[in-house]
Amino acid sequence: MAGETSSGGNQTETNPTGANESGINESGINESGTNESGTNESTSSESIGNESGGKKSPLDPVRWFLITSGGLGLAPFAPGTFGTLGGVALAVTLQWLCPGNEILTWSIAAVALGFWGCLQTDYVARTWPKKDPGQYVLDEVVGYLVTLITFSLITGDMPTAMGHAGAFLWFRVFDVWKLQPAKWLEGLPGAWGIMLDDQMAGIYAGVLLWLTLPIVT
Repeated sequence: MAGETSSGGNQTETNPTGANESGINESGINESGTNESGTNESTSSESIGNESGGKKSPLDPVRWFLITSGGLGLAPFAPGTFGTLGGVALAVTLQWLCPGNEILTWSIAAVALGFWGCLQTDYVARTWPKKDPGQYVLDEVVGYLVTLITFSLITGDMPTAMGHAGAFLWFRVFDVWKLQPAKWLEGLPGAWGIMLDDQMAGIYAGVLLWLTLPIVT
């Protein structure tokens, strides 16, 4: 009889569908969806998805534009310096659009961009592997705004072209220097550390601009 063999009186029956009684079919996949190596197919798919960087979002192009300051952070050298130019452009534009309300508009922009930037840890982690990637220059943009806010609150005056040049210079000095507590803030986890040290640098830069600008003007 087909499908029967005789061995000491015992019979082995073959399933017509090609799967034996242990549930393993001819392709090597058992009925529960586990292959012979013991790896579940759905688990393998999830692992591959995680290794590829996680889920992407429709907002990722907006995140990229703001975080890189319109691509300035992709400069082949000194991305922080180039990124700060994005802050200069934003500050001058708001100063031109909102005469008499510069401090308010700079503050709104700094708080909104700064808080939003601190929440981008997941995006940064799946886009750039380094803890503080050079492409991330939104911190420089906000730090430059903080420099101008600090200077203007102390003096009551708005920066001229010379003032913007001095703000740019002093901010870059303190951004690189990382004078405490900026160095400590840099050690905070995720995007919080990326953002907050530059805001401290902006405060230092604003004070030094106030002290030095009268000397050169």
